[in-house]
Parts: sequence; structure tokens; C-alpha cells
Amino acid sequence: MAGVKVDRFYLGYAFDFTLSEIRSYTYGTHELTLLARFGDNPRRYRWINKY
Repeated sequence: MAGVKVDRFYLGYAFDFTLSEIRSYTYGTHELTLLARFGDNPRRYRWINKY
């Protein structure tokens, strides 16, 4: 996983390599994340753990 933050934008990349027997059918998974922050104050979220 890697990411770059420039001004109010964040770009992230992740790669998942399969280790099980299914690897002969897939070459892994790629994921891109783009985040943009608006305004001066970042919002604060309260996370609730279910378990």
C-alpha cells in the first residue's frame, strides 16, 4: 500500500497478491483511492465498534 498527499488531495494504491490455490485464475487485485478534503476543518467521525 502506498499513498501521496498533495494539498487537499490524497491518492492511494494497494495491491493484493493471492496466496491460495485460486492464484492460478487471478493475478491479484489492484485498488485506487482518491480522497478530496473540502473546507478548513476536517470532519470528525465517531466510529462504533460492533464486536
